[in-house]
Amino acid sequence: MFLGLKQWLVAKKIKGGTWHNSPVKSTKSGLKTWKQVNGDVSRFKDVKNARKVDSILNGTGKAFPKSLGVAGAAGVVLDGAATYLERKDEYGETSAAIDGVVHTGTAVGSIYAGAAIGSLIPIPVVGTLAGAAGGYLVNGVANTLYDGFAHGKWNLDNFKLW
Repeated sequence: MFLGLKQWLVAKKIKGGTWHNSPVKSTKSGLKTWKQVNGDVSRFKDVKNARKVDSILNGTGKAFPKSLGVAGAAGVVLDGAATYLERKDEYGETSAAIDGVVHTGTAVGSIYAGAAIGSLIPIPVVGTLAGAAGGYLVNGVANTLYDGFAHGKWNLDNFKLW
């Protein structure tokens, strides 16, 4: 008689939140508790995330999520680079680099905000246009607020298209 995985796990579980034949020295019964099993899973996820970050820093991983797409990732990088190049003479390289990173982050956020706004409207072309307009507005507002607080300039240059 063969059991499926779910039935096998249910059969392996015993009272008291422990697993049958999973010996450990840290409990009175000598078996793993649910808390210890959850800790194992958490440590696995932490190691997996650390490997992902390490691969990005080494240049072998993917820095942008697949959901951004090629055009979105290119636009985000261009926005950050353009911000840096525009501001490095006026504010210095360090401040310009920080501004470029912040504008890159707001661009990513605006892409996701635009996608969420567009998804709320079930009409295909109208939803896409509303999402694009909403993402544009979110990006402009976020960048204007950042620039206003960081540099004291409350101009509306962040809303220009080119």
